[in-house]
Amino acid sequence: MVQVIHPIHDQIFYLTLEHKAKLKQEYGIEPWTFLQKLGEAVLIPAGCPDQVRNLKSCIKVALDFVSPENVGECARLTEEFRVLPPNHWAKEDKLEVFLLLILG
Repeated sequence: MVQVIHPIHDQIFYLTLEHKAKLKQEYGIEPWTFLQKLGEAVLIPAGCPDQVRNLKSCIKVALDFVSPENVGECARLTEEFRVLPPNHWAKEDKLEVFLLLILG
């Protein structure tokens, strides 16, 4: 049995069509679903939960960018990561927000 600590950061759930319909019906949230094609980039705003389903073997290349307008949201997300249990895989400060604040 899988232990769920945080439903988003654990990344063990995949939203089905039924989940997405329920989000829209009950909460007014309409998830976007699209196919990314070769050579296309996807920009995901800070604080926006996202998930990827690879339909073919692939290599992910990611670049994190924090605009000055989103530093506050990134700091909030960093605090979310910090309260995860010490052995949780998402625990590390991936965005290095506080390093950016110190050096910036």
